Amino acid sequence: MDAGAFSNDTVVEASKKLVNIYVDCTAKGANADLTTKYKVKGYPTIKFLDSEGNVTADLRSRDPEGMAKQMEEVAAGAG
Repeated sequence: MDAGAFSNDTVVEASKKLVNIYVDCTAKGANADLTTKYKVKGYPTIKFLDSEGNVTADLRSRDPEGMAKQMEEVAAGAG
């Protein structure tokens, strides 16, 4: 993923329509319950969840335009 993707203006604006939570699972054993529950295989992993904690989508694109588009779709309920 491009290092600047999350600071891209379009991505920043799209992300304002979502609740964003960062969970660091890179330390040995850190948040192992979450890595198991959400089947995380590598990092970074971006998942979109509903209010009940169910996965609605995984991030499909790594470029800013694709990320922003998917964020807009998720925020609109189109996943």
